[in-house]
Amino acid sequence: MKTRVILLLIGIPLLLNAQYKWNNSRPSAYPLNDIFFVNALVGWTVGNYSTCLKTIDGGVTWEPIKIPVYSNLQKVVFVDENIGWIIGGETEGPILKTIDGGKNWNDSNPTKNGWVDLCVISKDLLFASGVVGVYKSINGGKNWKKSSETSGWASTLFFLDSLNGWFCNTVGDIYKTTDSGTSWNLLKNMKYTWHKRIKFVNKRIGYLVSAGLYSKEGKIYKTIDGGITWEIQDSVTGQEFNNLEVKDSLNAVAIGDNDLFRYTEDGGEIWYSDYISNESLKGITINSDKFWIVGGNALKGKIYSGNYFNNWTELSKLFTTAELTDMDFYDKDHGICVGIGGAILKTTDNGKAWENLDLVSFDLSSISYLDKNNIFISGRNGAFVKTSDGGISWEITFPFQKNVKTKIKFHSPSLGYIFYEHGNLAKTTDGGANWFIVKEYENYDFTFADSMNLWLLSSPLETDYSEIYHSQDGGNNWTTNELPYFADAINFVDEQRGWLSSENKLYRTNDGGTTWNVVNENLPNIIDRILFIDDKLGFLLTRDHYFGNSVAIQYTMDGGENFKSIIDFSQIYDLTATSNKIWGYDQHGHILEIDLDKITDIDNVNNNIANKFSLEQNYPNPFNPTTMINYSIPNTEFLNQTFVEVKIYDVLGREIKTLVNKVQNPGNYQIEFDGSSLSTGVYLYVLKVGGYVEAKKMLLLK
Repeated sequence: MKTRVILLLIGIPLLLNAQYKWNNSRPSAYPLNDIFFVNALVGWTVGNYSTCLKTIDGGVTWEPIKIPVYSNLQKVVFVDENIGWIIGGETEGPILKTIDGGKNWNDSNPTKNGWVDLCVISKDLLFASGVVGVYKSINGGKNWKKSSETSGWASTLFFLDSLNGWFCNTVGDIYKTTDSGTSWNLLKNMKYTWHKRIKFVNKRIGYLVSAGLYSKEGKIYKTIDGGITWEIQDSVTGQEFNNLEVKDSLNAVAIGDNDLFRYTEDGGEIWYSDYISNESLKGITINSDKFWIVGGNALKGKIYSGNYFNNWTELSKLFTTAELTDMDFYDKDHGICVGIGGAILKTTDNGKAWENLDLVSFDLSSISYLDKNNIFISGRNGAFVKTSDGGISWEITFPFQKNVKTKIKFHSPSLGYIFYEHGNLAKTTDGGANWFIVKEYENYDFTFADSMNLWLLSSPLETDYSEIYHSQDGGNNWTTNELPYFADAINFVDEQRGWLSSENKLYRTNDGGTTWNVVNENLPNIIDRILFIDDKLGFLLTRDHYFGNSVAIQYTMDGGENFKSIIDFSQIYDLTATSNKIWGYDQHGHILEIDLDKITDIDNVNNNIANKFSLEQNYPNPFNPTTMINYSIPNTEFLNQTFVEVKIYDVLGREIKTLVNKVQNPGNYQIEFDGSSLSTGVYLYVLKVGGYVEAKKMLLLK
């Protein structure tokens, strides 16, 4: 028997998944690599930047699923609505398993290498292929044993049943097993060929898509003798096939790069070409006679469904690919994004729909959306664009420096500021007719508490210190405070309370910036942006330089002492706030929306859980052979740490197994219990904490 204890927020992971969604592109900002449905309604899709989405309504809506590790996820397979696996990597990645539909995941990768294909025969028998060959698990992925050696990567595999399977590699080899991977026989070598996907209909008929190892040439092969000989059925030059799906002996689909799509209805005698989109197509599955295809590129993920080969519907949505440079809302419903190439996107319904405003063609830096009439925009060519009638008419002048990133902020129709990156701060008091410099310095960041109170953060290059300039009269007079460290970002919510960052440390002031105290020095990555809504609720963008500069969005409900993650892997580079949402955007046109109400709900749930002991019913129940046991230890002034026991008994009261026997902090815990060595029957699991004892029954059914 094996157990694993995980500290988590019980009941909260599902809520966490609903905290955010991608507004553009919908539902995924990143390319999707695979898709899988267990029935007509419930399915999952996975992709780059640890993207995982789940649908329970047949693909109409998709909910983000939180993945605990960073990886470009390659394949997803489920045996029912609860038990499933995801593999990731290529060169490095996880083998993840869930037993609760995706709320929680455990990684059981037996190596540090990545994986590219996965075949699930049953909830116990699995095969995975990747950089280090083919591995086999007979206990649902808990343990893995190497099944084959191979030259190159084991790039694809397929099992027809528990005994008969095939795998291919990146140097043209095709292998077969008839004894569940105990031994493998080399059937064929196609020199200088990278095999991408292999599928069989029965022991004789199979299909294979491949590409040239040193050339972009995609080919479709078919065998009618179990893989000994292969006939080329179709080929393309300059494109590569990525995947294929076989419905039966007559009907099959092959997909690839740049909208490469082929299908056959006669066993491969004729392969027809069809158009879906101009994107790369990566993953394909079929369920209840319905095909699903996913793909995309660096800017977006794409999802398509079709009842037959030439009848496809796109379920994803994209309204811009422009690099977005700024976003502002004057209330929760009305907002504008601006970006490169004159991109101006406007919403009047809280982001449900966006309108493209065809106004200018030059690059835009920043926007201040003051009210329904007054909009102010700065351009990188020195332009100042404004309207005072809600966009009926626009005035364009060129008062600013050229080829400089700027940030513009208006507090009234007449009073505004413009911040030059690594330059000056200028001010207008007549709606932009005239501008004058109020501070010359090598600035790095700035923040306003109101129209009169503003702070400038100066962090000169090649130095180890920073300076904060504070004005209480709109920039007429300034005080200076030198910091003995290099600061990265600054934010104030009023004239006294503010935060700044230095690498992975967060500081706080309660006196307008005169003194700063460390509030958190244990954040895992460098802090790029700070945005606080009030004294307690705040958000950070933190950058991980080890994982492709991926950006995490974290939030705090206690002023910065503790943080929780909303999304771990993204490319978001700035945030803005409305009364009910936080909005993020990036250089690929992605728009992220975070629901503030759901964040508050999650913390309320957590607080309620932490106020009492609880032992939850195990899940699944009945189970075979694994199940999850959840329990909570309250946080009170009388209980900081306590000794905890969790034990398993049979119905006669005999102790079977001790799962927990140690001091634990208040919190929420989850144990994975493995009853592989036990016989079918009813068992008891008992939680004992001090004088508190609670027991529940569970049924092991083999």
